[in-house]
Amino acid sequence: MRFIRIIRVFISSTFADMQRERTLLHKHVLPIIKDYCRKYGWDFEFVDLRWGITEEQADENLTLQICLNEIKLCQEISPRPNFLILAGERYGWIPDTDHIPIELWNNIISFSSEKEQLALETVYRLDNNAFPPELKLKSTKEVKAIDLNTAREAILKYGDINKEFRQQYLRSATESEIYLGLLNQEELKYNVGLYKRILKNIPYDKLSLFKDGNNRQTELVRQLEKFLPATNCIETTIEFNEYSNGAFDNKFCQDVSELLLQLVDREIQEHKGLDSHMEELLIQRKESEKYARNYPLLSGASSDVLKTSLQHYRITVIHGSEAHDSGALLSRVGLDTSEAIIRHAGISAMSSSGKMILCSIYREITEKNIAPDISDEELFSKMRTGLSVNSNKSLIILISNVDKLEPDDILFTLSWLPNINVAPKLKIVLAGEDKKVKNLAFRKDTVYIDLLPAKVDDIHKAIRKRLSETGRRITETQEVSLARLLGNAHTPLPQIFEVITNRCIDLKSWDNIPELINSGEELIKRFWRELTDPRSGDPLFAQLSLGLLIFIKGGITDEELLQIVALDDELYNRLNDNYGHRIVSSERKIPIALWSNLYFRLSPLLVSGTVGTGMYNTLRGTIVASSLADYLGESIHSRVLDLSLKYFNDEKRKNSNHALDLLPWLFAENNQNEQIVELLLDNSFCNLKIASGKIDGLASDIDIALKIPNAYNHDELLLRKSFLSSERATLCTYCRIAPRTFSRELDKYRTNCKISIGDYKVSRRRLMRQKYNRVCTAGGGKLLIAINEEPVIYCYVYDLYSMKLIAGTELAMLEVTDYPRAKPFFSKVTEATISLDGRFIGMLCDPGLVIKWEIGTSEPELFKIRGEDGYEAHIKSPVFIGEKLFYYMSQHWEEKEQIMHDGTCFFTDETLWQYENLFSNGTDETLLAINNYGMHHCFNIKEGSSTFSEIENKGELHGEWKLIAFDPFSWNIYVRHEDKSNPIGSLNLISNTLSNKMLGTELESFCFSGWASENKKLLAVITISSEIVFFNLDNGMEIGRISGVDAIMPKVIYLSDKSFLTIGNDVQLWEINT
Repeated sequence: MRFIRIIRVFISSTFADMQRERTLLHKHVLPIIKDYCRKYGWDFEFVDLRWGITEEQADENLTLQICLNEIKLCQEISPRPNFLILAGERYGWIPDTDHIPIELWNNIISFSSEKEQLALETVYRLDNNAFPPELKLKSTKEVKAIDLNTAREAILKYGDINKEFRQQYLRSATESEIYLGLLNQEELKYNVGLYKRILKNIPYDKLSLFKDGNNRQTELVRQLEKFLPATNCIETTIEFNEYSNGAFDNKFCQDVSELLLQLVDREIQEHKGLDSHMEELLIQRKESEKYARNYPLLSGASSDVLKTSLQHYRITVIHGSEAHDSGALLSRVGLDTSEAIIRHAGISAMSSSGKMILCSIYREITEKNIAPDISDEELFSKMRTGLSVNSNKSLIILISNVDKLEPDDILFTLSWLPNINVAPKLKIVLAGEDKKVKNLAFRKDTVYIDLLPAKVDDIHKAIRKRLSETGRRITETQEVSLARLLGNAHTPLPQIFEVITNRCIDLKSWDNIPELINSGEELIKRFWRELTDPRSGDPLFAQLSLGLLIFIKGGITDEELLQIVALDDELYNRLNDNYGHRIVSSERKIPIALWSNLYFRLSPLLVSGTVGTGMYNTLRGTIVASSLADYLGESIHSRVLDLSLKYFNDEKRKNSNHALDLLPWLFAENNQNEQIVELLLDNSFCNLKIASGKIDGLASDIDIALKIPNAYNHDELLLRKSFLSSERATLCTYCRIAPRTFSRELDKYRTNCKISIGDYKVSRRRLMRQKYNRVCTAGGGKLLIAINEEPVIYCYVYDLYSMKLIAGTELAMLEVTDYPRAKPFFSKVTEATISLDGRFIGMLCDPGLVIKWEIGTSEPELFKIRGEDGYEAHIKSPVFIGEKLFYYMSQHWEEKEQIMHDGTCFFTDETLWQYENLFSNGTDETLLAINNYGMHHCFNIKEGSSTFSEIENKGELHGEWKLIAFDPFSWNIYVRHEDKSNPIGSLNLISNTLSNKMLGTELESFCFSGWASENKKLLAVITISSEIVFFNLDNGMEIGRISGVDAIMPKVIYLSDKSFLTIGNDVQLWEINT
């Protein structure tokens, strides 16, 4: 059983005499149990199949099979209780015997008269595909009623003399349900409730409705009372007139409610000690067992392939043509290996993202929880520590279905892995089915295994094996047809293996050979026709259900499907008209019998998982989805989206977990652009979503809205995106306990972030807290964080505006052992830069190591920089010109200075003196080198030329300068004398002149760093008092100040002529608008 917090109870009883009780269950008992369950985060539903089985299904003798299949489903997915028996004094309808083994058939024939023999041979047909062979009952449309009645009498007569035959083949439908739901397994008795009703003084004209004189009912009830615990049983004796006038109703509802509450409460209390982590382990274990049991390794892969790769490589990436294939491979290894931890992505809330998977693995390894608001780097650090604790023990982490994760998921960075020297026995296996897995660029310690396409012979053998396990076989002629199908299939065979296998299991020995289909595409087309065949159910119901399973993101639960489809008036009214009576329910929904029939035909193809308290099903992303979507067409697509939006946007449901996930997406899919923006501007919706642990989902919703052309309130959406990033920890902690947290914190953030400075609107966004061991920089739309953790450097690259992690890598620090007058030490990252196009990262580890990394590639380039004396050199001020990394290098005791390009000298001469400031002019052509005394070199990289200049008349800026800011597009630098009393001067590097216009002549604070934009006519300077002071470049006057940079020695990074980054105690993004 997969553990989910929903209890589904199958109602088993005879129909005609229990109509009143079934209606009372739905109308009065169900709301009571539902309310009780919801208090504990559970849900509850009855499964009532008295409404929804079509005449065609009855004609095909499928009524009982549908009921039995639904009981199996309740037992599979539901905790206890999952079965409720309503027992009166009717034994009930005994369905015609569907199949009879050949040996028993011969006995029946020999016992029957000639007339009966003829009738039996008319209504039954020999099926040699059963093993041993059996006689199969024909459809009622194929035989005459008189022959069917004669055959039925002959079989009943034989049952009278053969009790064993009677017990097995002549059970009533209700006893068959009870046998499957209870009597065949001892442990099931705690899952079952029994309500026994005895009516006294029944009027003669009503007697046949409530009693049928079959003493087998008395025997069955006696057996049940003996088998079940007394606490699970209720017995009521009542006068018929009290029963019929309604006096009975209250007592029935009270008694059954108390019984069910007792059983439900026992289940809930037993699972109170089962926290979310234990539930996740149970879910993952059951999923592995399902894979290992149900899916053969069709591609010819074996556990040996994986075990061999694990001996030689640290990381194994497996790409299979079908997720079931690679999932089965990992499951077999995971179940067979004691040191393995296995996760199947996307089957539960705790496996829905890489972050949740890593948190779960960390809990399993360390038995410690991780807060949901933890930052990516903190999570990676904890993972590296946790995975390194028992470094001498072997550990294999297996993660399948990784194609279900987002392409930029943090799992794929592998930055959570410790250094191989720290955890040498740690192995990682990632597996999935599409290009997302195939195109992942990992490190050199990775092996890539592409599972070969399934061989026809292997699939043929697997089908024969499955047939044998189910007591079936196919004829030689059908074998030939099967081989033709397998040989002609263009659809990947593993993905339709279950469809083909189930088709073969259903084949009778007399079935026409052409119906086996000649190709995989034809098989799917035939499958579609069967699903929408009126004889199998309502075609519109099948189409709408398929639409929900294919088109709705994230899947849909059974309850949601039945209620959404019921919103279609055409379908609901037709179903009400076509069936004998209407079910009474607290909510409008389609009878579950219709869905049960469809579910069991779709089950081989469905992908399932848990969402909230229930289990979702989906066909989205499967190989058959695109074909079935084409058959459904655009009209069903639109109809499904409309119905889903109507359902989830209802006042009663819009605050549910699933509605919080789906509503923004549904608005977008329905092109209701204004509605999605209004929803995301609703603070209560945002608060609820964050309180449900969906802060990343809310950020993704805002991304959807920001892509809408000319979306209104675009600036407000950007502000909220920034707010989610900067206040993540506060929101995750307090939205759960304070419903107005989002509104309150947003108001504070807006006050701090939207600031007027003269005619300018200044917005700031805190991206993250900065720490002592980290180096941060930005450029090309990327943000780099380099973390020094001896003896390793961890590098993370984020999208600057969404703050999504893009890539990460791990590098060993250079150990400096021969540096003059110093003990051995590690060379740590001191400065970093990003290329203009955001493709490359350069990092300097002073002394002696340069790192150049193309984002997303496996291995960075490393350059060890040594001076002429052989010692590591001092390096600083990195900058990219195109793909080339330039930086300044010096060795003071050698008085040797150079501008370096990657690992070689680019320029050196006697004029190169303390040129510690290198800049790009905003293009991929020009490099500027500036020192603090007014000298500067300009290098045209494309042409290979250079110029040298020096400012002669510096006025008040004589002596050594402090460089404040540089505007690459105007070629202006802004400098100040080291004496804080002097003003800020502007030097144009093109005209080589110092402006007479001096700024900040009365600025009392020492300046550290700044940003300038001639386009905006603005200079922003950070002072020692943690203020940003803004100057107008036209008149040199101060126009305003903003406090809160919060740093002792802040750094400013130029991003564009309207934005810059400040790095102090916080990393903040500033944007200037007029």
